[in-house]
Amino acid sequence: MHSSTNVLTSLFVRGRHLGCACWLLSQKLRVIILVCRTNCCWMMVWRLRNAKELNSLMEELSAILPIKTLHQMYKMATQNKHDFWYINLLNETEAMFYRKFDQRFALNLAT
Repeated sequence: MHSSTNVLTSLFVRGRHLGCACWLLSQKLRVIILVCRTNCCWMMVWRLRNAKELNSLMEELSAILPIKTLHQMYKMATQNKHDFWYINLLNETEAMFYRKFDQRFALNLAT
């Protein structure tokens, strides 16, 4: 493991206890180490150009909602140029998914 990876791991694991907030910007979800992905508070996802990245994202979120529902939200959130899908992982499921920051997806979870 590279020393820079160890520093990132330490920041993500111990950072909140040290009063340190971390922002991680990446063009590829799959290269982010598991510790960092697990400790994410929120995600902003723009239109992805790679099916593997999209599948990784869907798999990462599949414990929250079915992949079909997640994929529909992703397509709606990223359909226009410069639009993004905002996912606040600290919120309850009903208030977790947004198109940009101002349009919350209304989910029917009564199934």
